[in-house]
Amino acid sequence: MATTILVLDGEQRSALAVTRSLGNDPEVVVHVASKLSESISGASKYCSLSLQCPDEKTEPQQFIDWINNNTQHNQYDYVFQVLHQEFSDLTPQCLFVIVSHR
Repeated sequence: MATTILVLDGEQRSALAVTRSLGNDPEVVVHVASKLSESISGASKYCSLSLQCPDEKTEPQQFIDWINNNTQHNQYDYVFQVLHQEFSDLTPQCLFVIVSHR
């Protein structure tokens, strides 16, 4: 059975590195989410599904709601948030939402 992983911040180069590394394993399915409609990680051949999510900085509550809805409707084994240079204040809230659906 495949492991399904959601990689956040798909517009970041570090998210592309995560996507490539994880997606290189045939037993792993990688979905990528980005605030952009098209992202560098979402365009990778290792990404099975590219999603657009609200911008966590300008729409924090919508971003949390999106994470909540998406993790409820998809069976993700892991969710990676690739942090920006400045630490996200929303990370603890997002992790709580993700853990609460497991």
